[in-house]
Amino acid sequence: MQSMALVFITEELNMDEKEAERFRITFNEIAPMEVEREMKQRRLRMELKDASFETRAEFNVALEALLAVELEQTSQRATLLRVLADEFDPDFAMRCLEARMKFKRVMRERIEARTSKKRRYPIGEIGEGSRSN
Repeated sequence: MQSMALVFITEELNMDEKEAERFRITFNEIAPMEVEREMKQRRLRMELKDASFETRAEFNVALEALLAVELEQTSQRATLLRVLADEFDPDFAMRCLEARMKFKRVMRERIEARTSKKRRYPIGEIGEGSRSN
């Protein structure tokens, strides 16, 4: 997925080969940490959603863990923007952030389209038009 994001962003920002290589190095340093953090965040959200807490203190502990990960995510995003602004320029950093958000949105839309109930056939309709009688 990270490779697809890298290709999408480099194309979206119309980078030449030299820029794309500089960007790839920076992106590949930070991307693995982001994936790990996003997985942890998802897990914590599910735990918070699915868990039945016996005490408010247990709930607060789980909530604080999630908030810590979210703060870390915000801090890491700011670090990435600073690094990109230093390596390229601030405008590039912001366009990169927008391209990453666009990539995530496009991927989410594709996944939703594939799993959408609209695309599924009700029982009895599958292949009826292609049957030979």
